[in-house]
Amino acid sequence: MKDILVTLPEYDDTTFYCSRFSEDIVKFARDVGHNVFDIRKERVNRKTIVAILQEKNPRLVLFNGHGSDETLTGHNDEILIKTPDDISLLKSKIVHSLSCSSAKKLGKDAVEKGATTYIGYENDFIFFFDKNKTARPLEDKIATPIFEAANQIPLAIIKGNNASEAFVRSQKTYEKWINHYRLHGELLEAPQNLIALMWNKESQVVHGDKTAIL
Repeated sequence: MKDILVTLPEYDDTTFYCSRFSEDIVKFARDVGHNVFDIRKERVNRKTIVAILQEKNPRLVLFNGHGSDETLTGHNDEILIKTPDDISLLKSKIVHSLSCSSAKKLGKDAVEKGATTYIGYENDFIFFFDKNKTARPLEDKIATPIFEAANQIPLAIIKGNNASEAFVRSQKTYEKWINHYRLHGELLEAPQNLIALMWNKESQVVHGDKTAIL
């Protein structure tokens, strides 16, 4: 059994979607016996997250929310991790960040300072959604393919795959949906989802130990 930290802020459409599409990950991790710290809404603040990282030392950390080249944020954009000040908090951890741009600098810095592996996006992570489904993200057929592809990373790692295998699984899922929309260009969401899927696939990277397992 391993300890896993999952941040689930919910204060705008982006974080609400990320959190809702992470529910299956949390459930699966518990079902297979892992100890999950699923920190939600207002509790996704710097004090709480730093305390868990220091005291519980989770092997796998799943960040959901907004980010930048140098920061990962929680509820209401509160900075949780900033490079270089907080990078030591990620030492010896496998990190997956479903956020914009954090792999460009923060992820590299984290690995240089001892993080085992950092998987994320070097540019913006983008998705489109059905405005009629914002209260029920899991029913949103526009957003679902994008999150299905991204979430292959944590699901695969929890299943026992290493970081490289998880990355390949995610990339193949991106390719599956890209091919789907190329074949079904008549679908209303096809043009925008093709843009998002191709962009995210290209932006997704792995830093550090690609053989790392949970």
